[in-house]
Amino acid sequence: MPVALDAEHTMTTDAPDFSDQPIGGPNSGVKKRRRLPRWAVGAIAAFIALFVGVSIGNSADPTDSAEYRELADRLETATVEHEQTERDLDETRSALAETTDQVATLQADLEDAQGAADVALADMEAHRQALDQREAELDERAEELDTRRADLDDREGAIANREEAVTVAEQEAEARPRAAASAPAAPASVSYRNCSEARAAGAAPVRRGDPGYASHLDRDGDGVGCE
Repeated sequence: MPVALDAEHTMTTDAPDFSDQPIGGPNSGVKKRRRLPRWAVGAIAAFIALFVGVSIGNSADPTDSAEYRELADRLETATVEHEQTERDLDETRSALAETTDQVATLQADLEDAQGAADVALADMEAHRQALDQREAELDERAEELDTRRADLDDREGAIANREEAVTVAEQEAEARPRAAASAPAAPASVSYRNCSEARAAGAAPVRRGDPGYASHLDRDGDGVGCE
């Protein structure tokens, strides 16, 4: 059963001294109660039980000693610290579990984002390939248009040459009647025995209808003699 502690009674024992020790370095001068590890709580309790047994064997009241009160105080402090440590451990475990869940969530979000990025990259690559193919088709069509344009230019040039030839021929055809009308009429009795006489008279070539024209001067029958 619980035993009351009496501060007026003291006794001497060989129990170890667990008095406060200075912390913070040899020159700090500040004393602070150390936090005992878990095993120290059981050790102190066992030592108190042993101390009580020894004191009972000596027929003395163990609760009257200052060492007993010191040990009891340290046991109570160690118990409180142990409970606080357990609470701290529980809080740490809870925080660790929450952090683990957050890390798992972030990892899942990262994997989702990576998947979305991969899909976006695949879409961009497909779009780029489609653009490349479209550009190749446009280049091919441009080459075809260039070829057709060159053919049209050649045809237009040929047509222009033909039109120019036709224009020249028309102008020559129009000039011949005017030249024939402006030339003085030769005497009707003009005749040439051969082309030498026609050339000597300055009448060569002699065309059909001109004075002095005769079939013997136009051997090929094209209407022009003494060509």
